[in-house]
Amino acid sequence: MFWVPYSMTATLQQMNVYIQYPSLLLNVIVLLVSLKIPSSIPKTFCLNLTFPCLLCTIYHLFSYHLQSIFLPYIENFNKVYMTIDGTLYTVLNQAALTSYETQATFSILLAYLSLTKPFFYQQWVASRAVSVGFLLTHVLSWSVAIEVNMERLWGYLDLYGTEVLYVHTMARLFVQAMIYVALTALYLMTVIRLIAFYRKKRSVARSQFTRWRILLSLLVYSTPPNLFLIAGIPGNYCSAYVYVFKPDGYATGSSDCDAVFDLSIQLITLRLFVTSLTALIVFKDYRRVICSYAKWIVRKTPMFKFKTYPSLLLNFLVLLVSLKVPSSIPKTFCLNLVFPCLLCTIYILAEYHTQFIFKDSFSLPYIITFNTLETVLYQAALKSYETQATFSIFLAYMSLTQPFFYQKVVASRGVRVGFIFAHVLSWAIAFEMTFEVHWYYWRPYSEQILYVHTVARLVVEGLIYVAMVVLYFMTLFKVISFYRKSHSVPTNQSARWRILLSLLLYCTPPNLFLIAGIPGNYCGADVNVFNYTHTLNTSTCGIVYDFSKQMVTKGADAENEPSGCKEYCFGSDYVSSSIT
Repeated sequence: MFWVPYSMTATLQQMNVYIQYPSLLLNVIVLLVSLKIPSSIPKTFCLNLTFPCLLCTIYHLFSYHLQSIFLPYIENFNKVYMTIDGTLYTVLNQAALTSYETQATFSILLAYLSLTKPFFYQQWVASRAVSVGFLLTHVLSWSVAIEVNMERLWGYLDLYGTEVLYVHTMARLFVQAMIYVALTALYLMTVIRLIAFYRKKRSVARSQFTRWRILLSLLVYSTPPNLFLIAGIPGNYCSAYVYVFKPDGYATGSSDCDAVFDLSIQLITLRLFVTSLTALIVFKDYRRVICSYAKWIVRKTPMFKFKTYPSLLLNFLVLLVSLKVPSSIPKTFCLNLVFPCLLCTIYILAEYHTQFIFKDSFSLPYIITFNTLETVLYQAALKSYETQATFSIFLAYMSLTQPFFYQKVVASRGVRVGFIFAHVLSWAIAFEMTFEVHWYYWRPYSEQILYVHTVARLVVEGLIYVAMVVLYFMTLFKVISFYRKSHSVPTNQSARWRILLSLLLYCTPPNLFLIAGIPGNYCGADVNVFNYTHTLNTSTCGIVYDFSKQMVTKGADAENEPSGCKEYCFGSDYVSSSIT
């Protein structure tokens, strides 16, 4: 007996909800791109196919977002509502699917004739037979869709006798069978013709080669949808069995046909999505316009926006995911780190989108305000990672090596105090660096005091780097030694080991950027404090300092994106552990 797992059907249902949005976007893109390309068989085919697909996608989105309004009608099995909604669902879905079958068949036929019978094809084009042909495919597709809906509604309305129902159902099945046979025959004939043409393409005219490429693109385009069509054909005939030819005593869900029919229904949205996506990828004119727009966007858009927008999204995702995971070291670390990163990212975007307002402002108050925000927010985000990652690895290391001492720290609220101290230290370093940057403008104290607190800041940062490196390698050695005896350790120790390992994996990508940022950090002190007569272009330290500033957003991305992603390293819920 054919059986479809319930989990598979549920997964497809959930997938359909999310696929509707990109499917709508793809259909709109196909329409817009079609305005920019010359007339051709692929363009005519895509335009004629996009409209029924677009109508179907819009219906699905409206139905999904308005289902709460119509829920009472669904629960009460309101006959009028069920009839209207069922009619729209069946007609629009079936029209979109059948439109692909009829129009793909007709388009491949046109491309095939243009290659094998060019003069006959020219006569067709001159007599407007192409427009009439596509019009007939629309009529045929919508007729089949309406007929399928009549089969479904016959049990509700009982408009005529069973004999009439059987006759038009058999007629519909016969017409669809002819479409399948024609599509399959043309597909195989096209494959054979393309292979034969490829062998002698060096001796053919340029016009023939262009037609060959069009036929090849249609063949490649129709291959992915045809794979779904193979899965949909049994469901098409099973729908006739379920609604029309079901035997006496038949109960819904009691036959293989029910499972096949249900699977074919769940694949409809995916089939429409693949149909639209393949058009933009396969057809040369569409692909060329998409690539040209992509290049234009890349040229016109500052590169940092491609890093900053994903960084903003990922920070919000971390906040939302944190609401769903249990308390743990990774969760506490992520929540404490995401806020300075989020503030920094919001500032970058706000500064970019409001720069036209302040582009002519070069007054001293504006310069000081701008530099203060930039320095404090940038450095607070970077230093928060350094201090909090060090403290988090220390906690995880102690939970594995000194569990009783770790429990005392947790009981005495030492974890909260530690993270608060990490925040205070990070923001103190950030404000101290602001004084270094601004001292040249307003000089509130002597150079000796400037040198003292700059050296103190460099010493503190040096100690943070040393502690981080030492803990990183201690963790690495402990993880390796623990792995060798992992088969003989208790479950709670294994959970702590997994937390320590996840923190180690998480810290690796940001630490690579940190290695590049350390020289720039000390060069910043050289440029801004110890030799402020240097410029960014006249000293090696100035160049290193400028390079490290450009890496700030990338370093923030490494703390959020998949290469160092919290969800990836810490598991689906960071780490499922009872350790807090």
